[in-house]
Amino acid sequence: MDEEIDTRKINNSFLRDHNYATEADIISTVEFNPTGELLATGDKGGRVVVFQREQESKNQPHRRGEYNVYSTFQSHEPEFDYLKSLEIEEKINKIRWLPQQNAH
Repeated sequence: MDEEIDTRKINNSFLRDHNYATEADIISTVEFNPTGELLATGDKGGRVVVFQREQESKNQPHRRGEYNVYSTFQSHEPEFDYLKSLEIEEKINKIRWLPQQNAH
């Protein structure tokens, strides 16, 4: 009986000490750039995270295909359209990569 009580205490402290995803953290769209070098994700909270593919190395062939965070930004804040009486949510619906014009 005492073991069950201890287990519940451990589980409760685990839940209290770890952050969990909220509704805003759910990814709503994903898009690779044409070369596959970059990957962008958008979530329901209006955040965009761009990942860059890890360079392959002969020393660590198991790292092939891994992506690291390259950049993050907030696309926009929620607003209220007073003319239509609608809340404009911050969810990212689509990501589109523009054609590359130069090396940057």
